Amino acid sequence: MALLLLFIWGGIYMNVTLENGYLEVLLMSNGGTINKIRNKKTGLDYYWDYNSKIWPRRTSVCFPICGNLTDDQYVYGGKTYSLPAHGFLREKDLNLLYSNYASASFSLTSDETTKPIYPFDFRFLINYELDRNALIVRYVVKNTGSGIMYYSVGSHYTYRVPFCQKESFESYQYTFAGPQKAGKVELENGQVSGITDDIFHGRDYLSIQGVFGAGSTILRCDDLTQNRIGIQSQSSGAKVEVSFDGFSHVILWAPYNGAPFACIEPWAGMVDAKTDNRDITHKLGIVSLEAGATRTYTQIISVS
Repeated sequence: MALLLLFIWGGIYMNVTLENGYLEVLLMSNGGTINKIRNKKTGLDYYWDYNSKIWPRRTSVCFPICGNLTDDQYVYGGKTYSLPAHGFLREKDLNLLYSNYASASFSLTSDETTKPIYPFDFRFLINYELDRNALIVRYVVKNTGSGIMYYSVGSHYTYRVPFCQKESFESYQYTFAGPQKAGKVELENGQVSGITDDIFHGRDYLSIQGVFGAGSTILRCDDLTQNRIGIQSQSSGAKVEVSFDGFSHVILWAPYNGAPFACIEPWAGMVDAKTDNRDITHKLGIVSLEAGATRTYTQIISVS
């Protein structure tokens, strides 16, 4: 395990390296997110390197909302609040609670900077742990307030496509655990308007190029046979696979400018529905958590 201080956007942030016989993983305190997943057996780096010329954002953890709010606003207790897309956690420098060669934990606690835009008391943990060729990621949400807390949580992790320079983006597929029968969530002006008919037609894969030609693909986890999705090269067979538990939706996404990455984004949450009235207590996909309660969400990212 190694620690490194970085200067980013005028701030000082910490990098943490986890390593075992299979993987080398680089984590950042800025947003508590991932910056590298390298397979030590093959030398392949499965995670996309940040490049502001291609995409102006970094990979991120989404909290306390996922996606966009209508006009970036919501209402709670008769008062209107504003939140940016995917919430504020990705803009925060998280506290490093501990780290060793195979695990690390980051935390964010509500304070005077969060309460004006999100009036709930919380503690948010991100725990990372290596297990052979897999990185286990756990988000732990604790309501430290005296009333019900409303939130969403998810990831916006970016996986390199192609894994190898000699391969093409078009040769990659999203793979699923057996043939699927599921529609995708329809959006109209960025708001949920319904569900399409089956988009799989008995297949156990979706073409990555086809997914993005039609815009981002949002699937309901309950519609899948298993909550496990991969990104795989059809030429070399190399694969990154994400299994997830506790989430309601999964988003398959990439920018439309030929960026060399694709996303598998489990969300416990959703963008606004056309019928939403901005009241966060009735928002589509919102999670409610009783005072003093804790909820955990898990992803297992494995490479082969």
